[in-house]
Amino acid sequence: MDRRNFIASVGTAGTAAIAGCSDSETSDTTSNTDSDTTSSSNTDIDDLTGGNSEGQSENQNTESTETIIEEYSRRVDGREYLYWPFELYQSAEVNLRTTVRNGPNLDIIVTEPDEFSQFERGNRYRYNGEISQEDTVGDSTSVTLPQGDYYIFVHNTGYSRAEVDIELTLTG
Repeated sequence: MDRRNFIASVGTAGTAAIAGCSDSETSDTTSNTDSDTTSSSNTDIDDLTGGNSEGQSENQNTESTETIIEEYSRRVDGREYLYWPFELYQSAEVNLRTTVRNGPNLDIIVTEPDEFSQFERGNRYRYNGEISQEDTVGDSTSVTLPQGDYYIFVHNTGYSRAEVDIELTLTG
């Protein structure tokens, strides 16, 4: 499968919902567990992949390639979380690399929308344990996820601010 078809299959709607890569736009959604404060903006698929899907060569190598969907550094205040929805239009290997630069250990969770809603309500929730990283200062995890809607969220259960670097990529 060539890169253009792979990126298109991941979906404009899902990738646009993930935080943007350009310096001029911020696309993170911040929520405080004690209030309903959110903010977000959208970016297009070229911004998320760092390329121009229009001007690419037709003679690209058909080997597996890694496409960066998101790469960012964020601050997460104590007792808060950040989240980003994304959608896969086909099964894909999803890779998550994280480093907590300072502050307390964080929970970095990948789950489905219904379970994310349970988390927001303060209830117990299910998540993908193969890629999620609990009480971490950083890790690199991968899993093949089936087609569907997902959330990734970074939860700071401590009381002090943390800084985290996150890279979310697809291999295909």
